[in-house]
Amino acid sequence: TVEPAAFGLAVVMWQAMIVAMMAPVVAPWVAAYARLLAPEGGSATARRTASFAGGYFLVWLAYSVAAAALQLALQQLGALTVGVATIVAMNGSAGNGVNVIRC
Repeated sequence: TVEPAAFGLAVVMWQAMIVAMMAPVVAPWVAAYARLLAPEGGSATARRTASFAGGYFLVWLAYSVAAAALQLALQQLGALTVGVATIVAMNGSAGNGVNVIRC
C-alpha cells in the first residue's frame, strides 16, 4: 500500500516541476489576459486574471495527481525503482554489446 504522505509528496514534486517548466510559458498569457481586461479596471480585472491563472494551475494540479498515482503504482509493481539510475550505453564503436551501469 502507498502511504498518504508519500502520495502527497509525489504530487508536490510533480506540481513543483510543472510550475517550474510552465511558468515561463503561462506568464505572458496571464499578462496578455490582464491587458485585455484592463478597460474593466480595478478588482474585476484582478479577480478574473487570478481566476484564469488559478484555472490553469488546477488543470496542471489534476495532471500532477494522475502522474503521482501512476508513478507510485509503477513503483508498487516494481516497474520503476526509487534511487537507482540505470544508464545503458553501447559498448565500442561497432555497437556489439551493452553495458548497464547502476549508480
